[in-house]
Formats: sequence, structure tokens, C-alpha cells
Amino acid sequence: MITMTRPRSRPAGSPAARIDAEATALTAQAEITLLRKLLLRCDNYLAAVVQEARIDGEPDAYAEGLRRDIALALSD
Repeated sequence: MITMTRPRSRPAGSPAARIDAEATALTAQAEITLLRKLLLRCDNYLAAVVQEARIDGEPDAYAEGLRRDIALALSD
């Protein structure tokens, strides 16, 4: 009598490999969160720069462009 086993949906890895994979995924997510927070802080600073430049009557096109780029990077 021949018995056949069903293939697993994912290969069985060692527990250490699964823990390492999970740690890597969590680290990547933490890095993304940190970068998003840094971009938000930069955007807040640039908002003040743009506002001050407009008050002085000399709009800062470079800072406004950076704010648009940050908004694009943060949208998803």
C-alpha cells in the first residue's frame, strides 16, 4: 500500500528562522514609522518657513516644492 502526503502550504522552517523573519518584518515596519514621523516633522518646519516667506512678501518656491514632495511621499 502506497500512501501519499499532501504538500504543506509553506515549508516548515526552524523556529529560529521564523523568529528572525518576524523580527526583520517588525524592524522594517518600525523604520517606516520612524521615517514617516521624521517627514511629518520636516513638513511642519517647512510650513512655518513657507508662511514666514509669504508674510515677508517673498514666497519660497523651494520650500513649497519640498512640502509637495513630502505630501506625495506620505500619501498612500
